Amino acid sequence: MNNTFSVAISNRNVLGKNGASRILLEQAQNFSSKGARVYLYVSRINKALVSKNITIKRFFSLNPIKKTRREQFAHKFKDFCNRSNIDLSIGNGDTVYQQVLFMHNLIELENKFVPKMQDLSSNYAFLIHDKILKEKNFKLLVCNSLLMKNFIQQKYCVLDEDSIVLYPGYDPKKFNTINKPDAKNVFIKKYNLKKNFIVGFVTSGNLKKRGIDIFFETLTHMQKRLLDDISFIVVGKEKNFKSYFANYPQLYSYINFIEPIDDVENIFKSLDVLIHPALIEEFGMVVLESMACGVPVITSKRVGASEIFENNLSDLIINEPNPLEFSKKLTEIITNTQKRINCSLAASNIATKYTWNSYFAKLFEIYAFKQLIPKSFIQT
Repeated sequence: MNNTFSVAISNRNVLGKNGASRILLEQAQNFSSKGARVYLYVSRINKALVSKNITIKRFFSLNPIKKTRREQFAHKFKDFCNRSNIDLSIGNGDTVYQQVLFMHNLIELENKFVPKMQDLSSNYAFLIHDKILKEKNFKLLVCNSLLMKNFIQQKYCVLDEDSIVLYPGYDPKKFNTINKPDAKNVFIKKYNLKKNFIVGFVTSGNLKKRGIDIFFETLTHMQKRLLDDISFIVVGKEKNFKSYFANYPQLYSYINFIEPIDDVENIFKSLDVLIHPALIEEFGMVVLESMACGVPVITSKRVGASEIFENNLSDLIINEPNPLEFSKKLTEIITNTQKRINCSLAASNIATKYTWNSYFAKLFEIYAFKQLIPKSFIQT
């Protein structure tokens, strides 16, 4: 193997909590394990998440204007790659020039479906995305769902041979069905939950986009006798979560709010059902990770991860976020024990196809086919 092969991966912020950061870090580690020299080109990063054999290159600017700093970052990555004789450059929606572009979100669709979004004309992230996709300075576009690929192809006329759909992966050592009853008992005691049946709404942040209002409205359509027998948990980053109860005071005693935790797998192993009513979600790694833990997931076609649902699980998808429809699906899965068991088994079986090992095996084969990496990289 050519140990001098060099890879540079850019992303403004690599803090580890969101899907984009996790995909980037997994890819960096995969390249490093194959003997490549790996650089992460960033503005902010959680160093604790990065292996010692991966080099961090920080972009720093004293310019006080946020838009200008974004534009500088978008163009300086190319300069760094040229100076460092980088063999493969990988961008994540922040840089204008790269050989491989990973897109993680569609701000234009967020603007369409999420209330009170920033106007696109002043949304710096959208403006950079728009420039990147219009100029097409990449050899390969990696989309995390058909939902994303179809939108980008229709708007920006990206050729089919220049883009692929590759669903993100998960770590089966963390996300699995091992010791689920024990994990659930510990979780119930830790958070002093009153009922053993747990329905969850789980996200790393941006509760509005992930459909928190839909979640609350869904519960208003549920029969009280069902609500009384369930512990509902909301996991997310929100400074003023209690404000959501202003319009739903009757739900206050039913919902438990939990800040995001590092061992999120223990949350998933404790759930009986996950509801993911996102207004728009380009993929949704919490869906896949909870499935790997054997959790039935109720969601809609506006969530990219719904595209991997098969067989029994497909019945848990609705066409678009709708509180009444979500309440019907949730009531059915709660009251029909056999269906819940079948969906749990289906979820964990489907998830086994989407591990990180499978993800990178496919990705590196595509890289080699596109002559972006040495073929030796897919033989190790």
